[in-house]
Amino acid sequence: MQPPKVTPLTSSTMDLLKIGFTSDKLTPMQLRDLIQWTVRPRMLSAAGVARATVYGGQIRRLEVQVRPNDLAARDLSLADVLAAVQKSTSVSGGGFIDTPQQRILIEPRGQALTAEDVAASTIPGPAGGAGADRRCGPGG
Repeated sequence: MQPPKVTPLTSSTMDLLKIGFTSDKLTPMQLRDLIQWTVRPRMLSAAGVARATVYGGQIRRLEVQVRPNDLAARDLSLADVLAAVQKSTSVSGGGFIDTPQQRILIEPRGQALTAEDVAASTIPGPAGGAGADRRCGPGG
């Protein structure tokens, strides 16, 4: 075994090309979403592209706030809420199909993408039915 060594900054693992995006019509979050979910997958589908990293913009975040007293009144735990949110926001496999002329991206649409989608998910109660009220927005 050889001792570790420092590789030069021109290593093959470095970024080869950096691209910046701006918009007068999209918010920083909308622009980030466009780059993350449309531009990046298309770049990765190009021959020879091994990595495409997105930096900057406002990252979309969904936040779930629970009221412990309401959970207890419905005999639910935080684990029940966590499981329901994970199920609604999980990403299923997509991939691509190669044809002689093109590579077609398969984009899954099953996961929750908005706060409304998460609010519409079911949190199973003790009897198996819906066990909690879901509201979207501040103070709901």
